[in-house]
Amino acid sequence: MKLSRRYYITSMAAIGSIGLSGCSGILGDDSSGPAYEEEQEEEMLLSVDSFPDGWVRNDAINENFDAVFANEDESIIVLTSVDVGENVSEAKEAMDASESGYSNTNEIDIGDEAFWATRNDQVAYTIFRHSNAVGQVAAARESGAEVVPDQSRSQQYAREMVSHWQDI
Repeated sequence: MKLSRRYYITSMAAIGSIGLSGCSGILGDDSSGPAYEEEQEEEMLLSVDSFPDGWVRNDAINENFDAVFANEDESIIVLTSVDVGENVSEAKEAMDASESGYSNTNEIDIGDEAFWATRNDQVAYTIFRHSNAVGQVAAARESGAEVVPDQSRSQQYAREMVSHWQDI
């Protein structure tokens, strides 16, 4: 059963991006300085080349994220966002604010700090920080007639994003 694009828009738009709250307007004083600049945010996103053949980037599926990728029949979807803070302290504050929006978070070894969680039993999120940047990868897939979290893809593509960032 193919999940329609409309179904993804309605089910996942309700969930939306958690928003990396705290990345703007928080004054930080971390002396290590930024590794990334705000102008690099688009470059920090994954490209469609990071995904298997047949996948496409289609940001119209959910406009709450910076980049959205789907397989050919849109039965698997991966949503990504990145937010660059002015300094490391600001990014750490954003991580704390993001984590407080979830119950039952689980630490994971990605970047400088990271956690994963699920929301509404439909989407798996991996939120991670490297230096002064915070990234988010959400993933869901079709299982029968339901949308279920896809934690393995969420974590896989979070690792790929951090690896990509380190090459910038």
